[in-house]
Amino acid sequence: MRASEFEYRHQTLIHQIIIAAAFLTYLLDRDDIVWRFTHDRGLERCLFGIATILIGLSAAMRTAFFAYCKENATRALTKKSGCRSEAQYAGSILYAIGLGSLAPLSGFVILVAGEAIRLLRLALGEYFNHPDLGLEQSSEASFVKQTTRSWSEAVRREVAGWGIFVTMIVFTVTLKDRLAEVMAGTSFW
Repeated sequence: MRASEFEYRHQTLIHQIIIAAAFLTYLLDRDDIVWRFTHDRGLERCLFGIATILIGLSAAMRTAFFAYCKENATRALTKKSGCRSEAQYAGSILYAIGLGSLAPLSGFVILVAGEAIRLLRLALGEYFNHPDLGLEQSSEASFVKQTTRSWSEAVRREVAGWGIFVTMIVFTVTLKDRLAEVMAGTSFW
């Protein structure tokens, strides 16, 4: 059940295909999962607020991961980096749950299950390829120097996640679908 070399090399593409499949379910069902189970604007705003927090946590976790683990951040990591991918994977699951709140019920299931399977396969590949991953730590001075240089790169790498976070804030406040659609679209450009 480990990920193939293709899955390691094209993680972003596979992630985007899963998201596209989830949101294509709007062709069959026009109600997002939140509206399906609640028709109260106050509760809807509260649930989207929780989803916004999950997306914000995800963006923060993934940005920190990329800043601290600049080298090999999208593949199995080397022992020298002292990094493990659990934060990236946990952040990705939080993102899927938060973003899934905007999809219909079937889209939510596709998004969360698809991401869970994708990430489990990647994690198993890391574990079996590098069972002693992260046991060595680099010196503190080189660690600080490396992370200081890589924060701006990490933020740029996770800019779409931060854009979706801002989009969710605006959407949660306004509950205007069209505004969220336009902002989400610009997050990926």
